[in-house]
Amino acid sequence: MSDPLPSFVSQVMTLCAVGATSATERPSGETVAQQAQRILDGMNAYLALADLATQGQWKVGWLALTNDRANLAYLAAGPNDQIAVCLRGTVVSSLIDVAEDLEVGTMLPFGQGNISQGAMKAFTEVTSAAGADGTTLLQAVNAAVGASSSALTIYVAGHSLGGALATTVGVWLGQQSFSLQPAIQLVTFAGPTAGDQGFAQQVNGLLPAPLLYINQYDAIPQAWASLANIDAFYPYDFFDRKKKPGPQATIEVKVLVSQLEKLPGENVYVQPTQQRALNERYTVWNPDDVGSRFKTTIPIFAGQVLFQHSGNTYLQLLKAPQLPANAPVVTSISPASGALAGGTQVTITGTGFSSDSVVDFGTVPATNVQVASSTQITCTSPAMVGTADVQVTNMYGTSPAVAADRFTTPLS
Repeated sequence: MSDPLPSFVSQVMTLCAVGATSATERPSGETVAQQAQRILDGMNAYLALADLATQGQWKVGWLALTNDRANLAYLAAGPNDQIAVCLRGTVVSSLIDVAEDLEVGTMLPFGQGNISQGAMKAFTEVTSAAGADGTTLLQAVNAAVGASSSALTIYVAGHSLGGALATTVGVWLGQQSFSLQPAIQLVTFAGPTAGDQGFAQQVNGLLPAPLLYINQYDAIPQAWASLANIDAFYPYDFFDRKKKPGPQATIEVKVLVSQLEKLPGENVYVQPTQQRALNERYTVWNPDDVGSRFKTTIPIFAGQVLFQHSGNTYLQLLKAPQLPANAPVVTSISPASGALAGGTQVTITGTGFSSDSVVDFGTVPATNVQVASSTQITCTSPAMVGTADVQVTNMYGTSPAVAADRFTTPLS
């Protein structure tokens, strides 16, 4: 991208990227309040890193996780009285969240336009959810405005679904009255459309002018205004992969896209005015999701879609430091089997273990958890039957379930 970017854009994208921290619930369960606190701790641990674009100068002070855990809003404060209201993107593992994304067959009135039923649900949830202190988003913003001696610029931001949600919250905040009226600077990344032409006009009318950024090879912002465009998103060249690394859309992909295109029905979705794409060429790509001349599958295509859409890819396109992979990973357990009644001493090897780490065998918590180092944990297995994944959870997230983490007990 040749156009100069405002200096705050990389910082705001970093604030959006940390929103994915600990998005899934602990396997053995935890309350909404416990997960919200874990998310808050992990986000602030990331933001304390001086080598990110936020330079250790930002901190999340207010956070509200909705009761269904599908949506999240948080307010961050930075240097020079900077304030950001951020909305989290889609949690792919949340069926509720994904279902909301797909509720586009019905539109509901929103100001001078209309937005999808799913967008309205998400908006209603995040604006009514309360933080740990019992305050709502609007109350938290009011408190931030009241604490400032001069008029603020409030960045309203989000990545992915959070970007679409940020457009609704931005329009809504722009209609509120404050003791000292702030400027509402909308900044979104990879956001799909939330509504129709009337809604897009409301977004475009915000001052300062909204900043809506996309990776031109990201399929998600094409929903739901121009989804058919992804048929030719990855112009694969088998003889020059550096030039066009693919994968191209197969017939199976096109059939899947054609089904998704039908979801809006007669509704016409319109993107608010976007900035020029962050990239002009297909230079950022994942070589693991390319396929070959004879093998281009839906999973390979989907893998490249997810990569092009990820927060770290957007940070890379912004030439900003990416978030490190701090979430725990389990690489082996020893022994891999034990007694039906529990009580087996198990050593877990991996990466990303921290002092706040807990361990679950399937949906049952382990006992006597001792974190020896960032690569080793010992614990006692619980009573269980059959085979379960041994997963480690801390403020950065939960280790993915893999073949190497499975622990087995007799069936009887």
